[in-house]
Amino acid sequence: MKYDATGIPEFYDKARRLPEETITLWLNRIAYHTGVRPLTYIADLGCGTGRFSVPLHNRFMSTVFGIDPSRKMLDKVSSTEGVTLIQACAEQIPLANHAVDMVFCSQVFHHLRNEHAALDEVKRTLKPDGFFCIRNSTVENLDSILHLKFFPRAYRDDHTLLPGRHEILTLIPQHGFALKGHEIVHQLFAHSRRELIDKIRMRGLSDLAIIPDREFAEGLTALETYCLKHGTDTPVYEDMDLFVFQRA
Repeated sequence: MKYDATGIPEFYDKARRLPEETITLWLNRIAYHTGVRPLTYIADLGCGTGRFSVPLHNRFMSTVFGIDPSRKMLDKVSSTEGVTLIQACAEQIPLANHAVDMVFCSQVFHHLRNEHAALDEVKRTLKPDGFFCIRNSTVENLDSILHLKFFPRAYRDDHTLLPGRHEILTLIPQHGFALKGHEIVHQLFAHSRRELIDKIRMRGLSDLAIIPDREFAEGLTALETYCLKHGTDTPVYEDMDLFVFQRA
């Protein structure tokens, strides 16, 4: 997805915003797997509009490098406290060798143009024993995502595009990483189905942005009908994978 060629950056932050408790949940899980070791420098690779960049800085008292290839996305970062923004791609990270204690990637893995080149860059920029944290949807948790039940083309596209857990667990160690931990995180995505509809309507998810307009409109109507029938105040949860590797 070449975000600068789309209008998505204009509303991406609102459409993809996570509840405060969800951000805290992810930070807690990262802290659990990385232990007590200080994370002085963190690269938020594929940071988008920075929804994790500042929280990472605040939680770990770290200098964070927010890296993304999209200039429009970086321009939408609402706060840069403790964060240095860098326009670059994962395959060419403009950081020195052994520069960071952790590389964090949220919903980035399936967007990599060259996985092998990107993984070599991650390893190069990490300090010895540094951590590589991947927060990503996998094909195994697609059925936990409510809105995809109403957008069959997006579901099929995701099933083709997203990695499987086995793929990640097999590929990353080939580039000099050891698995530190893996878990499926049951996260709150929206406080209510009403909020979910508002998010989906903005069409800020890449899988919804590329389907035909008519299919999107039909899917949105079906989602709204379902939510009205089954209750709009119900919180919306979905599953997502967290993989934590350590540089060998």
